[in-house]
Amino acid sequence: MPAEEECSDDGSILGADFLLRRLFPGRVVQGSDGLPRITNQAFRDSADGTPLSASLAKGWADYRALLSSFPGYGLARFAAAAARAQGQAICRRPEPDDPHHTLVRGPKPKSVKNALVAASELVVTPTPERSSEP
Repeated sequence: MPAEEECSDDGSILGADFLLRRLFPGRVVQGSDGLPRITNQAFRDSADGTPLSASLAKGWADYRALLSSFPGYGLARFAAAAARAQGQAICRRPEPDDPHHTLVRGPKPKSVKNALVAASELVVTPTPERSSEP
């Protein structure tokens, strides 16, 4: 995203609205309880500085449609309010393959990423044998 392009918080995205985050299988590990656990690396901005990418859940009748071009990936779901509580702005940035695409912009130190993990639910577990990291 160009530095001059702003990402102002979109008030039409309600706090109760859920966002979906695609998860590369390496971002989900086995927890000490034996269950899958999302790592905080799942909530970092892109290496090129582009803010965290997500999609508005209410735009999808079937969440798995978000994964059609991402074999092996999983999905996490978290409320917009959880991101805003960590000082993040949420703005719409539709893309050809995701008309409900959003960006979650703001500093993401470890404490913010951990808070987003804690607020998230794993709704589709990744399957590592069919994926490749971007």
